[in-house]
Amino acid sequence: SSDLNDDEHEITRKAYEQKNKIIENANDMAREISNGTRAYADNILAGVQVTLEDALKVIENNRKEVK
Repeated sequence: SSDLNDDEHEITRKAYEQKNKIIENANDMAREISNGTRAYADNILAGVQVTLEDALKVIENNRKEVK
């Protein structure tokens, strides 16, 4: 009976270890996704910024011509 309890304890311990590894992997994946999402958003915003800066230059040049 003692051996059976030891086996059950070992199985339980290994199950908890596995559970912790799964949770750790899931957290790592979530962080990677979050970082990727932020990088993607920053890339899109950088493109919008360049477009707006170009448009502002056109407006400034047009205003100079009007004066």
